[in-house]
Amino acid sequence: TSTSTSTSTSTSTSTTSSTTTSTSTMPGMKIVTKFSRPPKQRKMLMRMMTTSLVKHGQIRTTHSKALELRRFADRVVKWARRGDIHSRRLAGSLILQTTTVNYLFNEFPARYPHRTSGFTRIRKSHNRRGDGAPLSYISFVEPDDPQDVIVPVRVAEE
Repeated sequence: TSTSTSTSTSTSTSTTSSTTTSTSTMPGMKIVTKFSRPPKQRKMLMRMMTTSLVKHGQIRTTHSKALELRRFADRVVKWARRGDIHSRRLAGSLILQTTTVNYLFNEFPARYPHRTSGFTRIRKSHNRRGDGAPLSYISFVEPDDPQDVIVPVRVAEE
């Protein structure tokens, strides 16, 4: 009797798990933090958080959401400083409440007359109990004080 032994060769291939990174890094694309959500949910999340930040002046959220929210908040304050009808419509498409849009366009241009960017401040807080996510407070910076504004002086050449 002949015994045939079949040897099975197993090839061990190292497979890397294809996980979705938090940012999109394909060349030519904008880098957007995904937050493990579909695009419509991400946009609505940022719209709701921007509305709350303008309405209340300060909110507490995770640090990564605060970093992403800063882009939207600075954009709507720049629109408010511009003050034309097109900017008001752009802000109305991003902010969910018309009373908040009116507050933004009435109060913020007088609050930041000389500041061109950097309207928000992010302060780190504790880690959240339960999942350990780092929390941060995002708020608008204090209004400009006219005495603190440094106006460049031009020297007349003779």
